[in-house]
Amino acid sequence: MKKKFRIKKNNEFRSVILCQKILKCDNILIFYKKNEFNYIRVGITVSSKIKKAVVRNRIKRQIRSMIDLIIDFNNKKVGLDIIFLVKDKLIKFDCVLEMLKKKLEKIL
Repeated sequence: MKKKFRIKKNNEFRSVILCQKILKCDNILIFYKKNEFNYIRVGITVSSKIKKAVVRNRIKRQIRSMIDLIIDFNNKKVGLDIIFLVKDKLIKFDCVLEMLKKKLEKIL
């Protein structure tokens, strides 16, 4: 995922989360909002309840790789901001990937 497609700023995270459009998975919340761009931007955040930074960064890498498999960033039809909020440790890559595919089909 290129840096162009990432959400980094705190105020952008807040605006998407305050929009109140939510999809819920087992331990992942997906917030989304339409944006003024013609491409999808993604932000990932992991709860600090997961104490070790190594584990949090590993979860972010896993989510990023799942997003690369699911989302087509070259699609110019959809302009969305999507935030993934991970609350707990991910269990299995394949299970979470299938669950995310089903949830993201609803908004893409």
